[in-house]
Parts: sequence; C-alpha cells; structure tokens
Amino acid sequence: MDVYFYCNYANSKRGFLLTKLCADGLETASLFNSEDKGELMVDKFFSYDAFKLLWMDITEDNSVVFKPEVSKSFFGIRGLTGTISDRNGYLNIAFLAEKDESEALEYLVRGILYDLKSFTDKVFSALSVGGELGYELDTGNFEAIIDYTANISYDDFPIEIKSEGNTPRSLFKLGVYVNSWESASQDFEPNWIWKLKPKQAMDENTFRNLFR
Repeated sequence: MDVYFYCNYANSKRGFLLTKLCADGLETASLFNSEDKGELMVDKFFSYDAFKLLWMDITEDNSVVFKPEVSKSFFGIRGLTGTISDRNGYLNIAFLAEKDESEALEYLVRGILYDLKSFTDKVFSALSVGGELGYELDTGNFEAIIDYTANISYDDFPIEIKSEGNTPRSLFKLGVYVNSWESASQDFEPNWIWKLKPKQAMDENTFRNLFR
C-alpha cells in the first residue's frame, strides 16, 4: 500500500511538498504526468480542494459504465493540523491500495475515522522538521501507528458503508465535499451518473458531527 504526504509547516522554506513513503523513508513524488490512474487521483485530490475527504475504489477503465472492475482503492484526507517540531503544521495524506489490499485499507480507514483526532495527533508526532526535503518521518513510529489504527476494535460505526448499484457509484464509499456536491463531482465520469448525490457524500458540518 502506497502512502503519500503533502506537508507544510510555519516558516518552512520549501512550502507544501509532495512525498511518498518508501523503504528508506520519504522521497519526493511527482504525479502530474503519471500514467497510473491511482496516482493521478492522488495528484488531483491534493491539488484541488473539492473534497476534504475521499474514499473510493478506482476502475480499470473509466469507459465501463456497468459492473466496473476495480483496479485500486484510494483514501485521502486534507487539512489536518498539528505540531511539527514545535511549529504549526499542515498535512494532507493519502493511501493507494492495490486490489488485493482493499480490505486492509478498509480496516485502516474505519480506524482512522473512528478516532480521527487521535490518529492525526499520532501522525504529527511522527513528523519532524529537517532533512533534505524539509520534513522527515519516523517510519517505524508511523508503521506502528498504521498497524494500531487498522486493528482498532469498536462497537459501532457512525455510518454504513454500502454499494449503490453496479455503476461507478458503487465504488464511492465516502466523500466530504468542501463547497457543493455539484462542483465536487464535476470531474467524475460519466457525469450523468453523478448528478444525484450518493448517500455516502456529505458536507463538512455533517462529517464533523459524525466523526469528532
């Protein structure tokens, strides 16, 4: 499962920098010209503020309208705030899972949302100012956070995650739009399928009331 960070902090000389977690730590990532649909979704999610949170599967082929085949699963959340080496920090984070990792991603996402504040605080505790990229990640700490979060046990979950038919809408698990559903969904294809807001799409106020 790939993890991407789009991070910045007060008085940073680098500004927001997109990085990817690799075996040796973080490395810069450039996804704009990628031919991978999952990476393009990460880039679009980080580059535009249409969604605060987006969790959905990705199809093999956008032209398939009925019974689309899943290739990858995506989860991203924007606008997390915390402290990085005593500086105010800002973070967008995204996970990109292969088809056979989608169940593992689901457990992780449910754990993240069940206690979002705790997850946010822990991730910021693994970040620090410094290094060639401007910020560094304690990978051992971060991996422990992910493992713990994916194994959180809870009695209930605020919403039911379920499919809606056999079109690309069935791949949409949860989305928190920033302005309106109409503007957030305009890049989804085919457009006519997304005219009606999915049950799992909500505004920020609704999201905050459900996931504190």
